[in-house]
Amino acid sequence: MSGKIAELYHGRLPAAVLFDLDGTLVDSAPDLALAVDRMLDDMDYANVGEQRVRQWIGNGARKLVQRALAHVCFSGDEAQVADSLLNDGHQRFIHHYNECCADSSCLYPNVVESLIALTERGIKLACVTNKPQQFTGKILQNLGIKSFFQVTVSGDSLAEKKPHPLPLQHAMQKLGVDNSDCLMVGDSQSDVSAARAAGLKVLCMTYGYNHGRDVKTLQADDYAHSFEQLL
Repeated sequence: MSGKIAELYHGRLPAAVLFDLDGTLVDSAPDLALAVDRMLDDMDYANVGEQRVRQWIGNGARKLVQRALAHVCFSGDEAQVADSLLNDGHQRFIHHYNECCADSSCLYPNVVESLIALTERGIKLACVTNKPQQFTGKILQNLGIKSFFQVTVSGDSLAEKKPHPLPLQHAMQKLGVDNSDCLMVGDSQSDVSAARAAGLKVLCMTYGYNHGRDVKTLQADDYAHSFEQLL
């Protein structure tokens, strides 16, 4: 792994790595954008397109829908989106995303090779995402990486989701590892906050979804531009 991470673990590898999904392992923006635009079509609003949606990903589907509706209805003021409007939009989004969630999403370069290399080194792997389980399993299966993860924690698996530490703590418990011997790999503030609260070291991929902010403002322990660099 990258030099600074190796230093943090005193020259050895961590016993386990917890991976975020969207913006870390998988570029899911094309399918998320398609579902958002189909939702907006249903509600007679203008489409927003993939580039805008990329700036809104990272805090779960409901927040994504809220940001889209705020953009088309209230000049971006999320506080103006009434619960009734949000509930309607969210229900429509879930329907459409269920139909297209694995159509155009793809793995980032060198993800499979890296997961193989980590597994061969005896490192335990988990996927910890805020995406609902009905989508998480389908995407991991369709992209051929589900079998790499001994544990998968989705956004609706527990009472809390990231940035709360509970999903990370649950994954570590299932893997049988201590937080001092575990690394979180993500791409956003949610991942960093959850890792800090759970007492983990955290590495951020610089290409992911962080609401348009430079990921290096997050004060992670280290950064990587690719999975090849990660190893």
